[in-house]
Amino acid sequence: MRITIDFTESASDELERIKGLTGLSTADVFRSAFSVFRIVVDEQRQKRAIHLSDGRSLELPFEVKSDG
Repeated sequence: MRITIDFTESASDELERIKGLTGLSTADVFRSAFSVFRIVVDEQRQKRAIHLSDGRSLELPFEVKSDG
């Protein structure tokens, strides 16, 4: 599947920064990001939180629907 995304200039700059730091291609950055996003959605759907090592919690800025 091929997907086209319109980015703001600042988002495009951030993508290039991440690619430069990681050596990943654009496609690999999005594949990795999607993998992390799936984990966060699944955990939030189960009413569980993801806590970062510095004590912050990772939460989505929208509600995730449960299965039922």
